[in-house]
Amino acid sequence: MKNINYVINGVLAVAVVILYIMQFSGKKESSVTRTFASAGDTTALLPIAYVNVDSLLLNYNYSKDLNEIILKKQENSRANITQKARSLQGEMQDFQRKVENNAFLTRERAEQEQQRLLKADIIVLQFPIFWYSAPSILERWMEETFRHGFSHGSTGDKLKDKKLILSFTTGAPETLYSREGAMGYAIDEFLPCYKAVCRLTQMEYCGSVYTCGISYGNRTTPELIEQQKGASVEHAERLIRLLEAL
Repeated sequence: MKNINYVINGVLAVAVVILYIMQFSGKKESSVTRTFASAGDTTALLPIAYVNVDSLLLNYNYSKDLNEIILKKQENSRANITQKARSLQGEMQDFQRKVENNAFLTRERAEQEQQRLLKADIIVLQFPIFWYSAPSILERWMEETFRHGFSHGSTGDKLKDKKLILSFTTGAPETLYSREGAMGYAIDEFLPCYKAVCRLTQMEYCGSVYTCGISYGNRTTPELIEQQKGASVEHAERLIRLLEAL
């Protein structure tokens, strides 16, 4: 019985010691914390802030306004591009219909075109390359205007000593127009027919001005449209320099 009492007293003594140590440690930590706070070091008491950038942008009114403005501009640009594409498509269909109905180059109209050529010293043929040649409408114009007896033949010398310049664009980039490229030929190798026309009509061939990479496929965004506008201006400037040099 006495041994049991000793054991109980020992356990109680150990418990008292543990409680004393825990109480002492807690007071010390609290004292240290208060000491830092009183010394003005508030970093130990500052909470950690977590900023969610996505949530900030979504709830930031200025960001919402800017996003709405950008989306509206994109919609307007798409609408403008779509409208212009439809307009061009309508003009192309109307143009094709006139060609099929022979509404362009009647005999009277051909004579009017001949009179215009007689007044010119320099003739510039402006066209896009279609299947390695000029579009059929330009070929048709030449067939109807450059008639025997007017531009060639024993009495056809009306174009003699006039200067001819070719101004054209291609859809493919210039790197493809080479022996090693996809086209297999340089651009100048597609032009002998026009040089032959000059020889037959006694005109002087004065070279060409061309710009590659101009196509409807490269007009899908406002940025690409602006790039092609810039290329068009640069093309026109080169053509003007050539005309002024003649």
